[in-house]
Amino acid sequence: MFGYVTAHKDLLRVCDYNIFRGYYCGLCKTLGKKFNQITRLGLSYDMTFLAVLVSSLSDEKIDLKRSCCIAHPLSRRPVINDDGGISYSADMSVLLTYYKLKDDWTDEKSLKSLARIFYIFPVKKVKKCYPRQANAIKEQLKNLRMLETENCNQPDKVADCFGKLLAVIFDKDGNNRPLSMLGYHIGRLIYLTDAYCDLEQDLKKKCYNPFLSLYGSSISKEALKELLVPSLTYTLSEIAAAYELLDLKKNKELLDNIIYLGLRKNVESLSVEGDAPQKKEKENGSV
Repeated sequence: MFGYVTAHKDLLRVCDYNIFRGYYCGLCKTLGKKFNQITRLGLSYDMTFLAVLVSSLSDEKIDLKRSCCIAHPLSRRPVINDDGGISYSADMSVLLTYYKLKDDWTDEKSLKSLARIFYIFPVKKVKKCYPRQANAIKEQLKNLRMLETENCNQPDKVADCFGKLLAVIFDKDGNNRPLSMLGYHIGRLIYLTDAYCDLEQDLKKKCYNPFLSLYGSSISKEALKELLVPSLTYTLSEIAAAYELLDLKKNKELLDNIIYLGLRKNVESLSVEGDAPQKKEKENGSV
C-alpha cells in the first residue's frame, strides 16, 4: 500500500497515539506469526487503519501490552494482540502485497518482485478464507494494468479500479454499504494522491501516470495541484459521509482524527509542499 491513511499526530491524544501504535506493531507481529517474517514487509499505515476500523466495529476488548521486537530491541512498544481486526488486515495485506509483486514482475521484471515466492503459501491460506476479496484484488489489478497499458488519460477511470478494490476489502462480510463506500473513496484518494506524488519520478523513468497521459509532460506539479486538490477535497467529504454511517463500538476519537484531520492534512499538504509528509514518515520507518 501507499501509507497515506494515518493520524494527524500533532492533534492526537497520547492515549490514542499509543493505541494506533499498538495496532501498527500488532499488525507487524501478526504478519510474522501468522505467515512468515518476509510478509512483515507489507506493513503500512493504510492496513493499520483497516485493522483499527474493523476492530472498532466489534465489542471485542483491546489487549494492549508493551513488548520489544527485532526492529526495536531496546524499547518496549505498545502492541495489541489477538485482535480480529488485526488478523483480517494481515490477511488482506498478504493478498495485496502478493498481487502487487506479481504485477511488478509482469510489468518491470524487477528483482524485488521475486519476494512474491514467500507469499505463495500464505496467499493460498488466505484465499480459502476470503475468496471474494482475493478475486476482487486480482480482477481490479488486472483492469488497472490494462488501463495503464492503454495509456489511459482518464485519472478518475483508473482510480476507480483501486477504489473498487478497496471497497471489497473494507466490506469484510460483503453486506455493509457504508464500509464499501468508505473503502471506495479512500481507494480513489490513495491512487490519485500517489499518482500526483510520483509525477516527476514517472516522467523521469517514462512510466505510466494518468496525469502525464492527460496533460502531457509539460504539466507542472504546481499547475496540477490546483486542478487536483478540489477533487480530493470532494472525495474527503464522501469519505466523511460514509464514515458517519458506521456503528463504531470503540476507538472513535482515533478514527475521527484519521478521517477528519489526518486525511485532510495530506490533501492540504499537496497544495503547500507538493508532497505528502505522512508518506515520508512511513518511508523513514517512524510510527
